[in-house]
Amino acid sequence: METDNLTKQDEEIEALSAIYGDDWAMESDKTRSYSIKILEKEYEVVLYVTMPEDYPSQSPPSYEFSAPWMDRKDKSELHQALDEIYLENIGECVVFQWVEKIREVLQTIKPKKRREVNERTKSKSPPTVSSDTSLKCSY
Repeated sequence: METDNLTKQDEEIEALSAIYGDDWAMESDKTRSYSIKILEKEYEVVLYVTMPEDYPSQSPPSYEFSAPWMDRKDKSELHQALDEIYLENIGECVVFQWVEKIREVLQTIKPKKRREVNERTKSKSPPTVSSDTSLKCSY
């Protein structure tokens, strides 16, 4: 692993851990995989991030997110927004910006949508990550 990338990743991880506290968790130190819970109003999204050796200098982190209450269109739009953030910041650390974008999306959910989401989530079991509820980023 390039020393500069490792240093930037370590600094980013330290900052994210300090900012998000218990909502930030290490999934695997070996693969440099992490998760963060983003809770806004009654909505939760869990973002799973893996930092490859050449991140941030040459590639983005890979990611998935779990949001069982979110419909396919909203997931696709969020996926596109996260990809755009990376493309606008190639070579820079982007996980904080991704988390804040997700939080922004959760804050802008309209009241009508909230009622629909509440009805859907009341009838579903607890959220889990599966191929139906996550998106993967690969470049």
